[in-house]
Parts: sequence; C-alpha cells; structure tokens
Amino acid sequence: MTFSSRYPFNLNPRTGIQIPRDLEPYQGDWRAEISSGADRTTIFRWPPPQTTKSYVKLQAATPAMTAMTACLRAKTAFIGNDETFLLSYAATSTDNSFLFGYTRSGVISSLVSNSKKVTPVFGMIYDGAWHHWCFSWNSRGGKWTVYKDGMPAAAGTGFQTGNIIPADGVWIIGQDQDTVGGGFDATQAYVGDVTSINVWNTDNVDVAAVANCGDNFGGNVISWYDVSKEIHEVSSYREDLCHLK
Repeated sequence: MTFSSRYPFNLNPRTGIQIPRDLEPYQGDWRAEISSGADRTTIFRWPPPQTTKSYVKLQAATPAMTAMTACLRAKTAFIGNDETFLLSYAATSTDNSFLFGYTRSGVISSLVSNSKKVTPVFGMIYDGAWHHWCFSWNSRGGKWTVYKDGMPAAAGTGFQTGNIIPADGVWIIGQDQDTVGGGFDATQAYVGDVTSINVWNTDNVDVAAVANCGDNFGGNVISWYDVSKEIHEVSSYREDLCHLK
C-alpha cells in the first residue's frame, strides 16, 4: 500500500501496512492505491460515525451485463437509519445499476437498474459476525438469488427480465451513488468491515465453493486480488478468516 509522499507514515510491524501518522485521529483528505497483492487477509474497516467521506473505489473495467454474481464478506453490528449499502455500481445512464445493502429491519436490499428487491433472510446481517453474501441475477427470466454463507437464502424469477446492466460504470464500497462516483448520502453509508469482493458477469458461479474459502477463484469482472483500490478515510488490517473456520 502506498500513500502520497506528502503524508509521512509509520510502518505497522505486525501487518507491514504503511499508516499515515495523521490518521489517528483522522485529519484532512487522503487516498491510497493498492495495485495488487491484496488477499483474503486484507480487510477494510469503515469506522463510525456514518460519513460520505469513507469509501473505496474499485477501478474495474466493467462490460455490459445480462447476468451477474456479486459476492463479499462483511461484519457489522450497525443497524442504520433506513437503508445501508455495502456495494454500489453506477453508470451514466443508470445511477442505481446495482446496489447491495440492508434495511434497518435487517432484510437484504438489492437493486438492478433502479428496481429494488427487498429480501427477508434468516438471521440479521448486523449480528456482529462475519458472513459471506452473494447476489446473482440473470435477465433471462429475471432469475435472482441471495446467498448467505454459501447457501441460497432467498430466490425468485421475473426480476428485471430482459434488462441490461450498462458498461463502464463505477464501483464503490460503502456508499450508495446518486451520481457516478459520488452523490453519497451519509444516512446510507456503511459502518463495519468488508473484504473479498468478487463480481462475475454470469450467474453460473459455485457460490458454496467461493464462500468456503475459495475466494482465490476471483471474479472475471472484479477479482479482489487484482483490482486497484482507491481508498478514502477507510482503515485496513489483516486477519485470515479461513483460519478461523
């Protein structure tokens, strides 16, 4: 991880991560970029309180998609106000091209091309424990599935049948985009930990294998290990979640 030279840093001897000295407490604007080398032990943390300043931009070349699967690992105890979003994809033609988050009542909220699917699942997303979440969708028949910890938690058909998720958009972790790359609302901002985001342009993914520490499969749209990450007011640490299994 490298930071702009105008920010002196300390080297964390345990993790080997360079940390700007003025981040604790945070003072001013900063950003970092990771070109490669992130693995499943690299975890990003969004600290409280909610703010529009905390986010990670994933620099991924995204094709138009008639099918997709988006997966991530998250840990949070944050209930939120109304809706809280972990991952968003916005394109010029459609700001809510894809969104994944949850509501105050604990149900999953997923959007494809501005259409929302609110899905109750067993247990709460904000239980303070690590969970692996995936959302898959196919425009052919509108088939969709929400997965929790590798298992289908809810599914259906007829959702955005015939739709296309547009190309060349922007992926943001921790915020809902009302404009491409911006337009954030602090009341919808995420608070918690996230890692292992992978996205495929197909719904034919072995989600159970990915959830069972197979994150190194990597998505063909976003691969957590290869995608460049532009970081804004988000800290990082390392923990081998698979070692805890």
